[in-house]
Amino acid sequence: MAMNFLFKRRFIKRICLGIFITGLVLFTIIFVVIPCAFKYSYMFQRSLLFLNFVKAPHNIDYNKPSNLGLIGARNFYLTTKDNVKLGVWHTLPVSHQLEALTYNLLGNDLKSRDAKYNQWLKEETVFIYMHGNAGTRAFDHRVQLYKILNDRNYHVIAFDYRGYGDSGSAQITDEAGVVTDAKTVIDWVLEHANKERVFVWGHSLGTGIASHSLAKLEGEGKPLSGLVLEAPFNNLSDEIREYPMSQMFKFLPWFDYFFVDPVYENHLRFENDVNLKNVSASILILHAVDDRVVPFKLGHKLYETIRHSRKNHDSIKLIKFGRELGLGHKFIFKDKNLPGILSKFVSDSIKGRKNVTD
Repeated sequence: MAMNFLFKRRFIKRICLGIFITGLVLFTIIFVVIPCAFKYSYMFQRSLLFLNFVKAPHNIDYNKPSNLGLIGARNFYLTTKDNVKLGVWHTLPVSHQLEALTYNLLGNDLKSRDAKYNQWLKEETVFIYMHGNAGTRAFDHRVQLYKILNDRNYHVIAFDYRGYGDSGSAQITDEAGVVTDAKTVIDWVLEHANKERVFVWGHSLGTGIASHSLAKLEGEGKPLSGLVLEAPFNNLSDEIREYPMSQMFKFLPWFDYFFVDPVYENHLRFENDVNLKNVSASILILHAVDDRVVPFKLGHKLYETIRHSRKNHDSIKLIKFGRELGLGHKFIFKDKNLPGILSKFVSDSIKGRKNVTD
């Protein structure tokens, strides 16, 4: 009996010791190793922010956007000032799709096709779409949005930043790199489209790229008519603090030191609340209350900041999508009222821009 008791006692001690050691190792990895790795590895920071290592969707032929139901769409490439190739899609308003099919079936050469498509660009409103992190311009929720915009008779210019999709594999070293990509595309559109009818749409991280790009354009004397921000944050620092994965670390007294400050110091700031103060374009913010990636309160905070910085409070609007709709972070395109919201915003923005320039 005594031997059995001693054996059980030793066994329990070993189990308890094993659990303690395992817990200590896990605690060290989660709350010491990961924070240190994030703080001191710029590559780790970039990877988690941009997620461009997520190569999805797979098996996409970027030369054939029509395979995804984008009727008559063309694929082409632009080159940035630092010699990075960018993959671009031009999807067509519904009014040109049948003509485009016929035109392409006749076997016209690329030069003639591009001249025709560029001519069409001057006729209707153009949306330049800047996607968020992970995946490419071919992700389904992005493609579905292009179709909705095309059905409203808008052109869509969608592209992939460096390191994404079929764009050049140059590393994203800082915020300036993706902003350079965005400005390259915007400048091209401004050369080929009616400048009064050019809009930018940014989603999630793309809102930071769009806001920074428009601030730069404003400084160059090239203001745009409108900006749509879908699921925006006010700045990257606040988004890091509110991101779901951050919640397990947020109680740590040194959270900002390990997770927020390093990103800021490495010029990955995406300060929408600062950049948009320098932008005159009309702004439409679309945000779902049940967004778990970028909480609604950050979009609302951005709205309040920019609204109070403007003389014309009506030039910025916030549309809130209720929790009961279940639209989350990337499914606002499913809302049945979205097309009407966009039509009114486009019309009001173009009128507002004309009033400013007249």
